[in-house]
Amino acid sequence: MKKMLVLILVCALLCGCSSGNPFDTEFADYIVTEPDYTGYFPSTEEGMETDYSNITAQILKDTYTPEDDSASCDVTDNNPGKCFYIYQMTYIERLDGDTWVNIPYENKSLYMQEGGWAVCWIEGNYDKPNQTRATVRFDMLSEPMRTGSYRLVVFVGDTKVYAPFEYRE
Repeated sequence: MKKMLVLILVCALLCGCSSGNPFDTEFADYIVTEPDYTGYFPSTEEGMETDYSNITAQILKDTYTPEDDSASCDVTDNNPGKCFYIYQMTYIERLDGDTWVNIPYENKSLYMQEGGWAVCWIEGNYDKPNQTRATVRFDMLSEPMRTGSYRLVVFVGDTKVYAPFEYRE
């Protein structure tokens, strides 16, 4: 019994510790885990992106309406042949005055089911930019879309890229 109590106390202490990384503060409004950089490397280290300022997000439509069920953007590493880390859950923000406000997903379990880091890379691609598509479905958000300015938020490496758009009812 005493050993069980000690084990519980040790677990509680470990769970309360902070790693002090940027994911604890800068991304505090989002549920994003720190990337695990092990096991995802391409066949050569030269293929891994190190300058995430080369990555852009381009929205597919400038304006979305109630007829649209989602918003999407293409995320591209403009450094040909380089692969990059991308978080598999895309977020959305609404402009409220001068402040961008995160709109959470309605089902909090989605963060654990859908979230996670991946590498965007095509085996053997050393000449073209690597690209993927990021999407947010409107019916999965905690509040309905309304007329205004929005942006998709995509986590890449240790930063974010944005794809702004308008929503018109």
